[in-house]
Amino acid sequence: MTQTDPFEHARGRLGFGCMRLPRLEDGEIDIPQFSQMVDAFLAAGFNYFDTAHVYLEGKSEPAIRQALTSRHARDEYFLVDKAQYAQREDLRMCGRTLFGAKPPKGQELEDHYFGSIKPRIQAFMQELNEELWKLGVLAKTQHNEAAPAQHELAPVFTLS
Repeated sequence: MTQTDPFEHARGRLGFGCMRLPRLEDGEIDIPQFSQMVDAFLAAGFNYFDTAHVYLEGKSEPAIRQALTSRHARDEYFLVDKAQYAQREDLRMCGRTLFGAKPPKGQELEDHYFGSIKPRIQAFMQELNEELWKLGVLAKTQHNEAAPAQHELAPVFTLS
């Protein structure tokens, strides 16, 4: 008899709702118990957490910070705010992100891409070009990339 994973069909479809969390006798959220619940949820292969600012009179999000976001790497989970989720057509229709936030200034940092190369970077590229030339490698393109602090020097491929 083959044992199957009882959660196989639920992965990606089951979320951890943070509207009701374990409480201590004084009414505060039981962070150690909540942390254990978060760990068990992630260990079972799930990664979607749902929250909203109004949950537990605003105490849900600080608890999530303590039990989830300060203890686990950001790429281990998806944390979605209920109010923002309702405004995202891609999440509502597909259950996943299809588009992200607009880039700064709406320009995708093309102002950096087309900008001049800083003298320090230019000096490094010149030195690299000289060393490549000694090895018989020609470089043709040098420019900034769209992201700040990224630059490209593209060698020319030839057969000798």
